[in-house]
Amino acid sequence: MTHSLSLQIHSAHYDHYHIVLSDYFTISEKGDFTLSDNDGFIRLFDSKKNIIFENKDIFKLGYLLLAFDNYIKNKKSSENAKPIDLKKFILNPAQNMIIRLSDQVSIDLTDKEIEILNALNNSDPTPIKKEQLLHSIWGYGEGIETHTLETHIYRLRQKIEIDPTDPDFLLNGDDGYYLNLG
Repeated sequence: MTHSLSLQIHSAHYDHYHIVLSDYFTISEKGDFTLSDNDGFIRLFDSKKNIIFENKDIFKLGYLLLAFDNYIKNKKSSENAKPIDLKKFILNPAQNMIIRLSDQVSIDLTDKEIEILNALNNSDPTPIKKEQLLHSIWGYGEGIETHTLETHIYRLRQKIEIDPTDPDFLLNGDDGYYLNLG
């Protein structure tokens, strides 16, 4: 027997979205969103296959909705965003790319990677703790164990660092993650 739940959700950022939860999940809102439960993880993807929400355990529907709402807010703000000078890079959220100034290489980024870089840039020079990034970018609550952030940081370093094994831009320490803007 297939169980499903259909919700109308109203948001300050959009008139409404319609969510249907069933064995194979779909979410529609002026674009395609997919919610899947492959390999024990529940993930919400946008039409470009960017992960908006990811959780392995049981979660409150509110966490999913918060992540979706944050995605919509960030997407709207990044569409009109101007390029950001990060000293060693120029971040261009409107085009989902970053330019490494040392060799003028343009690198495509996902929406989540842009959100991570924006959050770290906005906190400079203060490092951001893992829990804060998980909450602000993915809408995760306290006590949720996941490797989502570490995976995204790893992939982001692979893309932007000259030597990802010895990063000199996207750094982490005891106090959290930060950007080397010197």
